Amino acid sequence: MENEIRRVVLVSLAGVLLGWMLFLFGITISNHAFIVDLMYYLIATLLFVAAFLALRASNKKSKQNINLYLMGLIILFEAFITFYLISTHI
Repeated sequence: MENEIRRVVLVSLAGVLLGWMLFLFGITISNHAFIVDLMYYLIATLLFVAAFLALRASNKKSKQNINLYLMGLIILFEAFITFYLISTHI
């Protein structure tokens, strides 16, 4: 059981890190082009949602504080990238 929790946490952290890095890479090379920023935003959001759902399923099986902490972190990251997209293009 402990190995399964560890695997879910590591995979979700990898998904969040990959989504965050892809979004930062995308905004670096986009030169404020809305379509390119939107594409990288959608990719990062899909990775964040997948990580969130994996943590939520793991949290249903066994209640762990690390799952709740990481779900809150994912929501915070999603808020950051949403704020960036809105503030630069509207």
